[in-house]
Amino acid sequence: MLELPDSIRFFLDESLTPGVADALLLVGYPITSADQQCKRGVKDPLLIPWLAAEDYVWITKDDEARREHLGDIIKAKISTVWIMGIDRKKNKISPLEVHLMLTTKLRRIAIAVDRARGPVHFEIYLKGEDTPVLSPLDLVTLKRKQTSKQRRLGRRRRPH
Repeated sequence: MLELPDSIRFFLDESLTPGVADALLLVGYPITSADQQCKRGVKDPLLIPWLAAEDYVWITKDDEARREHLGDIIKAKISTVWIMGIDRKKNKISPLEVHLMLTTKLRRIAIAVDRARGPVHFEIYLKGEDTPVLSPLDLVTLKRKQTSKQRRLGRRRRPH
């Protein structure tokens, strides 16, 4: 039987197939989905504080959330897992492969979240055909880079 920290719970975003959460729940993972929690259609600025209040680790593929709501994620102090590769035109990742990645890496993520003194963030993707890779993310550094890039773009757009 899997040994997972009791305090860790996962929330599968509506951007991912809810059946993945159903299958993981059946084999003992503490996971729910946007569908199960009646959160389908809830916009990220409302979802993020709810996730924090409920103490969920957010599993998503939503790159827009990372671009548009990074500050909210940092402020809410939620842990996140971004599934990469689903929106590729070629070699698109299927729900079965998402299930494979999460089955392989959720235990490690749960332990990392449990041991951390604050939120932790990851990307997970497939290397080759079937090797899940879990990579840590530093959102504060990512936010600084985004802010710096926005400033540079703003300077370029100003008329002289």
